[in-house]
Amino acid sequence: MRESREGCAVIAHKDFIYIFGGVGTKTVESYDTKKNTWKAMPNMEHHRHGHSAIAIKDEVFILGGQNGKNTFVSSMAVFDLESDKWKEVDDESNLPIALSDLAAVRFHKWIVVIGGMKSDKSNDVNEEIFVYDTEHSNWQQVNKFQ
Repeated sequence: MRESREGCAVIAHKDFIYIFGGVGTKTVESYDTKKNTWKAMPNMEHHRHGHSAIAIKDEVFILGGQNGKNTFVSSMAVFDLESDKWKEVDDESNLPIALSDLAAVRFHKWIVVIGGMKSDKSNDVNEEIFVYDTEHSNWQQVNKFQ
């Protein structure tokens, strides 16, 4: 890595590893596993840490986290791995609520978001489970922890 990071999100795609953000940074880096080299990629629009990243096809979805002012955010950003460019995202694609330290997993065409914190209060844990349909660009709450 070209810089040390805390609170970043990481994905693997083809022969590359991508690292997004972290505390105090909006930078993105890629590591070419065949050439053993690092490369700076286009920055995220805002500082972000405590977020999740999910790769589906040739896109990376960056979800939630905290901005440079430690404010919890609901925004989603999408990075196109083929063009190495950030894509515009409609507000409707943002998470239904602001979350940090969330867990996310890809399941076919869906992104499933579980847990996370709704604020910096220690007992403000998210109990809802959200699913994002990447083909129709919409969120659904599917369950709540019992």
